[in-house]
Formats: sequence, structure tokens, C-alpha cells
Amino acid sequence: MNSHHTFFTIFLVKTKTIPANNPTNNPRKIVGLRGYKLEVVANEEGETERFSQLLEEYSKAPEVTRDRLYLDALQSVLTNSTKIMVDVEGGNNLLYLPLEKIMEENKKQDRNNLRRADDE
Repeated sequence: MNSHHTFFTIFLVKTKTIPANNPTNNPRKIVGLRGYKLEVVANEEGETERFSQLLEEYSKAPEVTRDRLYLDALQSVLTNSTKIMVDVEGGNNLLYLPLEKIMEENKKQDRNNLRRADDE
């Protein structure tokens, strides 16, 4: 074990991050934990940079940036959704479009059309 690993092990044990009797108290696991820490820090630094850029754009055009953020959020939430609810302004009715059922019906029709084409 080199001195760097020893120092890191002692540091983790002394700061009670990893107890001395913990089975993860070996150099390979510690290097893995250290790599994880570097990954998390790099991700957070990237997020911080992204936020700083977003803040700069927001200061230039708040309404446009707000709308873009709203649309991005909607897209990320609705991407995997198969249901759509449509609210008509001034109306009491809420329209529900069961896209998963419509898609299933389209697949069945496509399969039937292929079978018919094969039969001919």
C-alpha cells in the first residue's frame, strides 16, 4: 500500500467516514469511493455552470427563458406519457384521449393489413 492510500485510509477512519472494522476499509474500495466523489463533484460543477449560463440568459430575457424552462419541463414529464387530457377554455368538459388504446388498435389494423396482403 502506498503512502497516499495509507493517508486516505487514515483520513477516512479518523473522520469516521469509514470505521476501521468496516469491510470496505480496503484500498480498492477507497479508490472506488474516491472516484465516486470525483464523479459527483464533477457533475455538480457541471450543473453549477449550466445554472450560471441559464441565469445569464434569464437576466437578458426573463419571459422567454421562463417559457423555455416550462416547455422543457413539460416535454420531460410528458415524453413517456400515453394519456392526454385536453381542457377547453370556458367549457366544463375535459377530453381524455387514450393514446395507448389508439396505438394498440393501429398496430392490430397494421397486422391485419399485412396478413391480408400476404394472403393475396
